[in-house]
Amino acid sequence: MRLLSGTCGHNYCESCLNLEYIKGPTMVCRICSVQLRRGHFSLKFDDASLEKENKIRKRVLDIFNKRLEDFNGNLLEYNDYLEMTEDIIFEMMDTNTTHLADAKMKEYQRLNQASIITNKVIKEKEESEIAYRIQEENKRFTEKRIESQTEDQKELQAKALENKKAMDDLAKGKINANDLKEMDKQKSLKLKLQLQQQQQQAAQPVIPTSPTSSINNSTSTTTTNVNNNNNNTNNNNGGGFNYQPQVKAEPTKTQQQQQQAMAQLGPQPLGTFKYDELGLKNLIPTMKQSDVGGFKQSYIEQRAFQESFENLFKII
Repeated sequence: MRLLSGTCGHNYCESCLNLEYIKGPTMVCRICSVQLRRGHFSLKFDDASLEKENKIRKRVLDIFNKRLEDFNGNLLEYNDYLEMTEDIIFEMMDTNTTHLADAKMKEYQRLNQASIITNKVIKEKEESEIAYRIQEENKRFTEKRIESQTEDQKELQAKALENKKAMDDLAKGKINANDLKEMDKQKSLKLKLQLQQQQQQAAQPVIPTSPTSSINNSTSTTTTNVNNNNNNTNNNNGGGFNYQPQVKAEPTKTQQQQQQAMAQLGPQPLGTFKYDELGLKNLIPTMKQSDVGGFKQSYIEQRAFQESFENLFKII
């Protein structure tokens, strides 16, 4: 049982309202004698202040219904507008400032009558579209459920007929118990394969086809058909081009030895590079400094490169 509240502020249970509206489209409040229709009642909240705020918010938002598009996409101005709306709702909640909020609402409604009507129509259209989509989705679900139920029923009927036929054949001596066991085994195996196929189909992702891909597919199909026609024509003429699949050449013995050495010993030491073209002179000692240290400048450069490339072959 639910408790519903009327616009007059008095509460009635849902069963009492059902009995009252059986008599006619309107009822008279037994406390204040106000005539009320069924649409004048709404679900009552446990918190009275929450119920009051809900009614006030609905009334205010029916008037202050501007959208972000009305501010040319300016989010700052739109947020200021929403803040002003919340301030008016707060003033309506306070009994001391209700008259001020009413005056602001009347003034705003007088100045923005056209935009209020336009946005109200847009909102009703969006709500109707959402309701239509929900209805269509529920319709698809219902059709799918009925279809699955019909398939299940047909499958059960087919199984019943098959079992009846098997029992009749067994009673007439056309088959024996071993044949019946073998038939049951084949049925279970077939059912298992069907379930596996269904699971594989469900696991495969559905790739949506775009117009571009469909055009490319049709173009490639057309090109393939043309090439096949040309090949058939050439073959019929006796001197056409015969397609020979490319045979991948096997690696030579030397290449196999190099691959084995690479897999076991890692990359070979680096050769001589043109280090001067890499702009690394400022990062290494000069020729004189390297000679004093007992190293050649090319060895220092090669060692740095060798150490950096060794980490690429490091196996963790």
